[in-house]
Amino acid sequence: CAEGYQVREAKNGDEALTAASETAPKMIITDLRMPSGGVSYINRLRTLAPDCPIIVITAFGDKATKTEVLAAGATRYFSKPVRISELKGTVRELVATIRSPY
Repeated sequence: CAEGYQVREAKNGDEALTAASETAPKMIITDLRMPSGGVSYINRLRTLAPDCPIIVITAFGDKATKTEVLAAGATRYFSKPVRISELKGTVRELVATIRSPY
């Protein structure tokens, strides 16, 4: 990626869960509504990667969905359309907390 991060893509929630179980992701950015996605998918990701920041993006959300997703373990939540500058800023912020021991 142009920002210098190593990126691994997944076609659906099942593939993402497999990837998360096989590697130790530093951060997960995912769409909420995709095949094998949803709030239960976020719960499973959180179980597999308890300390990993999870950014959720969706075009089908409202305040209740945001509350549910954050309660399921998401670190940040974005509604589409996403401002790329805001997403990049959030990624930079979360990467800084990963690299810092405090």
